[in-house]
Amino acid sequence: MTESLDKKLPSRAPAENSGQVINAKPTLLQRLKKPAISLGIVALAFAGGFLWARVAGDRTLSEAKSEYETTLASARTEFEKSDAALARAQARGQMLTAYRDLHLALMALEERNFGTANNHLNRAGKILATVSEPGATKQQAQIAREVGEAILAWRPDVSQDVGKQRHTVLGFAGRLDPLVGAVSD
Repeated sequence: MTESLDKKLPSRAPAENSGQVINAKPTLLQRLKKPAISLGIVALAFAGGFLWARVAGDRTLSEAKSEYETTLASARTEFEKSDAALARAQARGQMLTAYRDLHLALMALEERNFGTANNHLNRAGKILATVSEPGATKQQAQIAREVGEAILAWRPDVSQDVGKQRHTVLGFAGRLDPLVGAVSD
């Protein structure tokens, strides 16, 4: 039985006359070959990952910069619109306040309270004199300033007949009427 096993298994003994020299100990180069290849593969993978991240990062950065610039331009446009709307609202508020003061002056004239009427007229004139162009058009601001100057130049007289004075104050309000609605448009 042992003979049959010997025939089946190849001999592990080196061939004596085969001409091959078998070196049992590998050289330094042979020992470093596999780690060097592995290290090279890792270095290539690392460099590839770095380049991919760099390219993807540059693309993402340029996309973010483009989005930022678009958002900034949109925000500037919205700011300018809201700034103009605010200026119009302030001009309209000034005109409405002056308009209210004119009506308060009318009520004070009807009560023969000439000092209070004069105070309301002065306040209305000063407010109208400060209406400026960013909130109103050039023409609206000019008319408001003219009405304000006319109001400041006029003084109510102490008398029993306030009809003419009432008519004068209503004339100021009438000149201001078209401006109050026009500024909000």
